[in-house]
Amino acid sequence: NTMVDRLAEDHQNARALAQGLTLVAGINVRPVAQRTNMVHFDVDGDAVSAGGFAKAMKDRGVLISARESTSFRAVTHCGISRADIDRTVAAASEAAAEVFGD
Repeated sequence: NTMVDRLAEDHQNARALAQGLTLVAGINVRPVAQRTNMVHFDVDGDAVSAGGFAKAMKDRGVLISARESTSFRAVTHCGISRADIDRTVAAASEAAAEVFGD
């Protein structure tokens, strides 16, 4: 009921995040059938490497939620700007290179 007017911005940010993450080696974004502020993605490797990826993201100031052993969820909301999305994609690229190799 609150901040309904900015839902479109959250959806645009989520779409931009998903598009950016598709360019990162080792990350596989799950397609969505409807507009949402959530991006679900899988990472290559096993649970240990996925945990390393989550830690590398946290070290870069980005929190992601594990959904399954190698699956994650990122959520855009009122505190997330387009600049934050760009920084998140850059952090994911660095973290993936660190954990999964080039």
